[in-house]
Amino acid sequence: MKSTTTAVVKRLLLVGGGHSHLSVLRRLAMRPVAGLETVLVTRDVLTPYSGALPGFLAGRYRLQDIHIDLRRLAQFAGARIIQAEVTGINLESRRLQLPDRPPMGFDILSLNIGSRPDAKIIPGASTHAVAVKPIDTFLDSWATVAPAAITRVGAGEPYTIAIVGGGPASVEIAFAMEEKIRRELGRKKPGEPLLRIRIITADTRLLSSHNSRVQAMVADRLAERGIEVLTDRRVSAFRDQCVDCEGGESHGADVIYYATGASVPDWPGETGLQVDDRGFIAVNDHLQSLSHPFVFAAGDAASMVSHSRPKSGVYAVRQGKPLSENLVRYATGRRLVSYRPQKRALALLYSGDGCAIASRDKLFLQGRWVWEWKHRIDQAFLHKYGKFPEPGASLKLAPGITDKDTARSLRAQAMRCTGCGAKVGAGTLHGVLQGLPIHPQEDVLSQNGVEDAALIRLDDQRTLMQSVDLLPAMINDPWLFARIATNHCLSDIYAMGCDPHSALAVVGIPFASRRFMSENLNELMAGAAEELRRHRTMLIGGHSTETPQLLFGLSVNGFLMSRKVLHKSHLQPGDVLILTKSLGTGTLLAADNRYRAA
Repeated sequence: MKSTTTAVVKRLLLVGGGHSHLSVLRRLAMRPVAGLETVLVTRDVLTPYSGALPGFLAGRYRLQDIHIDLRRLAQFAGARIIQAEVTGINLESRRLQLPDRPPMGFDILSLNIGSRPDAKIIPGASTHAVAVKPIDTFLDSWATVAPAAITRVGAGEPYTIAIVGGGPASVEIAFAMEEKIRRELGRKKPGEPLLRIRIITADTRLLSSHNSRVQAMVADRLAERGIEVLTDRRVSAFRDQCVDCEGGESHGADVIYYATGASVPDWPGETGLQVDDRGFIAVNDHLQSLSHPFVFAAGDAASMVSHSRPKSGVYAVRQGKPLSENLVRYATGRRLVSYRPQKRALALLYSGDGCAIASRDKLFLQGRWVWEWKHRIDQAFLHKYGKFPEPGASLKLAPGITDKDTARSLRAQAMRCTGCGAKVGAGTLHGVLQGLPIHPQEDVLSQNGVEDAALIRLDDQRTLMQSVDLLPAMINDPWLFARIATNHCLSDIYAMGCDPHSALAVVGIPFASRRFMSENLNELMAGAAEELRRHRTMLIGGHSTETPQLLFGLSVNGFLMSRKVLHKSHLQPGDVLILTKSLGTGTLLAADNRYRAA
């Protein structure tokens, strides 16, 4: 029998869902690398696109319009996705530590963890102010601040927002916040006197890296909108609703945001990776760690030692393509390609009321058409990583083997839920079971085949209840799949009014190198053991085999001590049905197979 099997022999571990890793996932989706398993570990499954943030703040986009679903992108790429915070990385053993689950080995590591304003620079930043990154934390704050400001100003009371930092982020946020609040109040003209937005910067002018025409234009538009700019003020501390500056000057505010110098967490350096003098991961022209060749880094967290560039999303996006290429080349033992980032990037800055500014070197353009240009660029980016062709059903039929209607019906059935929907149809199953010979036993109390579990009388006091379930994996994370499947298997015993006592496992593991088969089995059984422990159920044995697809099931035992059994066959009109979880998971799983589940 002719058979072709692809075995996993290497693992690429992507830590962080930044813009560069979006490109890596898409490249692997379009051109898969046989034998390479890709795992994405990310704190957030929905990652916001920073370029569209001002449009959302101004009320021009919905929240869902500015996010990329990493789970769907990973699924399109055939990659595993784990939503978790990394608790440690051992570069010597090449193992990743994750909370509450087994360590994960890797062959190649790529870090795209972004940056955030340095809270250590200004005392009180972590307790009395909100950083503009991570964006999800900033958006949580804005969801409270925006309605509070609208309510206060609408009631004739002042509301003050302080933004510390003189770069593009501060300027765009100020314009967008002013527009949103003013429009919600029904004010057509800018300059609401009770809304006080104040930008505070240590620089002598805003946007110091941009040309003078951009600076002058921004200053004029801020003034038109009543946004105050305080330059040459070095902030010394944040206090509760107060910004202190050197020299004794203080400024009160209802809320304080800061977009100051970028920083990264301490842990990359603590792992032993070489970092620069500011703690950013030092990489060469291949985006490869200077100290550990199997580690790559891109985006704001990386520092190209030969090419100093600003911390900007533009550069992170541009690094995606060379990062993708070099990760694949390293995995397949080929020569890496060099990447030289552009020296200057075009900046498109939102300036409020549906206008934007284009800036690069001496270039200066502004107007509504620039916003439309920016809008098209942002939407193209979001579409690129958010819209995928629907997968077709993997059902091959020779021409003429059957009629068109039968073929169409079979293909429709080939794409469905792989949980309970993977069961043989009830009609087919019933017809087969009806034709089987029956050998009745006096101690077998359930012989009609419609119940969730079988009942075997042990003595006058005890009845043994047994069930069996086996599921193909509906997700490609063995640990999480095993937890889901274990709960599913235990539910049959609970449904009949009994507590589970013990279980035998049935496991199918796809062929891979010995290391990965062992690790996948360990993750699978660890997930199952965790759920069995929570249900006080003992794992007493089982059986494993190699299978084309990951499978997991349990044969579960329970003992009834003269308690009433809950029979499905005994249901009567008027009985109460208790639902212990939401319905519709099968629909969601079927949609997930088509990249349509949100």
